[in-house]
Amino acid sequence: MDDFADCILRNRPTRVPGEMGLHGVQLLKAVYHAAETSQRVSTKDVLQLIDRSSVGQ
Repeated sequence: MDDFADCILRNRPTRVPGEMGLHGVQLLKAVYHAAETSQRVSTKDVLQLIDRSSVGQ
């Protein structure tokens, strides 16, 4: 959070794209859903997005 605020104040790009935060939230939602329903929840699509966004970093 501090780095993100510094990026805003200094008008520079952030090191962590917002998409990574979105993927984290999607994974957490899948975990909570699995815990509530006692069923497996596929995270395949989310993990593929994470893998794609990590390329070249």
